[in-house]
Amino acid sequence: MNPEPMMDDLASPPPPSAHTRAYLYEAVEAVLLLGDYQKRSAQPYAVQDFCKMALGGIDKIAAFEISAIFTIDADSSDLKLAAVTPADRPDEIETQLEHLIDQGTVAWAIRERRGITVVSQKGDTRVFLHVITTYARIRGLFIGVLPKREDVPASESAPVEGRGAQEAPSPTRRVHFPDGALELLSLFMRSVATSLESIEYIDLLAYQNQQLQQQVEEKMRLLLRHERELANTRKLNAVASLAGGIAHEYNNALMSLMGYGELAKMASRDNPKVFSYLEKITPVVERMSQLTNQLLAYSQGGKYHKESVDLPELVRRVLATNKGNLDPDVMLETAFEGQGLCIEGDRNQLQRALTALLANASEALQDGGEIAIGVHRVAFDQIPADCAARLAPGDFLQLEIRDTGCGMDRETRERMFEPFFSTKFAGRGLSLAAVYGIVENHKGAIAVESRRGHGTRLALYLPLFRDTTTESP
Repeated sequence: MNPEPMMDDLASPPPPSAHTRAYLYEAVEAVLLLGDYQKRSAQPYAVQDFCKMALGGIDKIAAFEISAIFTIDADSSDLKLAAVTPADRPDEIETQLEHLIDQGTVAWAIRERRGITVVSQKGDTRVFLHVITTYARIRGLFIGVLPKREDVPASESAPVEGRGAQEAPSPTRRVHFPDGALELLSLFMRSVATSLESIEYIDLLAYQNQQLQQQVEEKMRLLLRHERELANTRKLNAVASLAGGIAHEYNNALMSLMGYGELAKMASRDNPKVFSYLEKITPVVERMSQLTNQLLAYSQGGKYHKESVDLPELVRRVLATNKGNLDPDVMLETAFEGQGLCIEGDRNQLQRALTALLANASEALQDGGEIAIGVHRVAFDQIPADCAARLAPGDFLQLEIRDTGCGMDRETRERMFEPFFSTKFAGRGLSLAAVYGIVENHKGAIAVESRRGHGTRLALYLPLFRDTTTESP
């Protein structure tokens, strides 16, 4: 029969002292507070600010003479000092890190993935290292220089007290950690690693949200601009339809007027005075006939004679014809890139449109300036989206006219193609309205860029003409 156990054998271990309980409570609280970092962080933390906060928590677990957190630089993958305590000793800890790297100790700490203690660079104390890592990747490294213990003989060789740390044997002084401190440090480093990972993800999410917000704002701007352009296009089309109907009726009346006028002149040859009156009617009828043709061009209801038109040659002809009408101080520049810059269209109508655009650019200049005209090919995906939406896919020519004149505000840009709209004086005419109709009738589009005081740029996009009769089969 076995003897009864002694009361001493069943006795529980002695309860921890009040000091130990207070230490454990404070240390665990530091770990939990750091683990609750993501909930407490309403806005993204800077890595340096977080690391300073983390060093304050480490100081509650174990007292180091110098402590520092190094993070992994995203660009170079090197260890970069993020925070150090005391703040005036960064050079010492940087020197200590270089020594540990040269000795291979940092690589050892990374392999172990737990705390290790080694001899300091000068050999007068010990250094505690702990890698800061998650399951995904290494986030950094903690280095703590232990305080010196003058009361312990230097000849003694003993580990740092406390479980869970490895060390290289060396004749250094013994340093006491409270029981469980190293386990708490390891747990704390895991929380630091998780929080650093959260900071990275929060920053990435904030960047993505910012990019998304910018894209949404850009889409909204484009949508609003397209809505304005669509409303403006509908208005122009409505005006064009009205103008076309009026022009047809007006043209019929003019034809009758011209016919009866000719008959009247034939019947009044014996009366010079009446004949002279009838002669004065003819120029007026001709001017009104030109206005009717412009209305028909604007309404896309005119008669067009389609042929292959060399656009650079047409520009040269218009410049030669109108150069005398330009101010002598106006500088003209031309640029034609490539060969075969031809479109299919009505030569006379295109000449009329180009003449109107040249006159409009010239009138925008004050005390001289520059007008530049260029022609070159553009791919469909290079055309502005608001113009491309009205075009059939294919290759296009861009006829660009730039001036250094007074420019236009948004309201003027939106109304510039309306019949009889002008900033010069009321009822100016149909020149730009006719240009709009001519370009639309040639299955093209016009893009306008202008700001008050910064000149104007007009780009006409017209389908490139390919002469299939000369192409080899």
